[in-house]
Amino acid sequence: MPKESDGYPFLLVINVDKSEPGTCKDCEIMNKDPHKFIEGCLLAGFAMHTCAAYIFICREYFNKAVVLAKAIHNAYATGYIGKNVCGSGYDFDVYLYHEAGAYICGEEMALIESLDGRQGKPYLKHPFSA
Repeated sequence: MPKESDGYPFLLVINVDKSEPGTCKDCEIMNKDPHKFIEGCLLAGFAMHTCAAYIFICREYFNKAVVLAKAIHNAYATGYIGKNVCGSGYDFDVYLYHEAGAYICGEEMALIESLDGRQGKPYLKHPFSA
């Protein structure tokens, strides 16, 4: 769970890369019921007091990304994500980020570097950064 905020927003990062062990089940959920995947993002985001989810998906999952992008668009259109989710006063955005799928981006800091637009390289971090 996030610590006290220092003014920066908390974000939920979801790694849907082919090198991650849990990706097989996530891909099946994205293909067959992408709205359930988005609902999981929303529930996790709400529980962790985040304002957005970034879904990191490799380019090899192009078809899955298209299905997920349509579901995200549909969820925005119906008010399930975005500003004032279902009239609750909670704002939550979902962003889909396509990456070439470098194995190293499975590491936490390399993934964040890649999301920031830099080369996905891990760096030393303070223990217990979350």
